[in-house]
Amino acid sequence: MVAAAAAMVIGYLKSINLPYNASGIESFIKSDGAGSNSTLMTRINNGKVLNMGFLARNLMEFVAENPDEGFQGSPTTGNICDF
Repeated sequence: MVAAAAAMVIGYLKSINLPYNASGIESFIKSDGAGSNSTLMTRINNGKVLNMGFLARNLMEFVAENPDEGFQGSPTTGNICDF
């Protein structure tokens, strides 16, 4: 699932010719593609659960707000995935 998320992000960034790096992709997926589920806190690192729809929405929002910045993953949308 995480490989699919990375492929989706990379494919989108390539389609719009936006530069990126591996750490930027990883950082963005962790911060803007996953939400925390409190019932999973003891079983999964920080209870993080990947949400592909949330990731896609945040990716498009990030690119729209930062069209010339490149994609290094440091800034994020700040959106919170609410389960």
